[in-house]
Amino acid sequence: MTIVPSKTNRVDAHPLESAIMLGEPLRDEYMRLLEPADVGRIGRARSSDQGFVAADDANGRRVLLVDDTFTSGATFQSAASALVLGGAEVVAGLVIGRVIDTSNASYPEKLELWERQRRVPFSFETCCLE
Repeated sequence: MTIVPSKTNRVDAHPLESAIMLGEPLRDEYMRLLEPADVGRIGRARSSDQGFVAADDANGRRVLLVDDTFTSGATFQSAASALVLGGAEVVAGLVIGRVIDTSNASYPEKLELWERQRRVPFSFETCCLE
């Protein structure tokens, strides 16, 4: 398991990496396999094979790629591409949160979805897919 790194330089560990390290089973499966490279090439809806670089340890590994936030998918795709180019097999991807941009009037269904879901009370008893 590895995470999609931030596109900005962080002084401390990525918060997602810190959270993973809190859980013993997850900590044992985690490896830092990606580093930012030319992240300026990654746009809101434009991925880049040069955005990240895979560590040598990625070669030959089956990887679960985890991202904290999914907006357009460009950063996630760039990270997955870097892993594959580094010799890894991305078995699956897991995203913790999803950003829904409701400001674009061309997609009113996004705002409708957001407003509808805001009225549903949160419960651990209900699956997010219901």
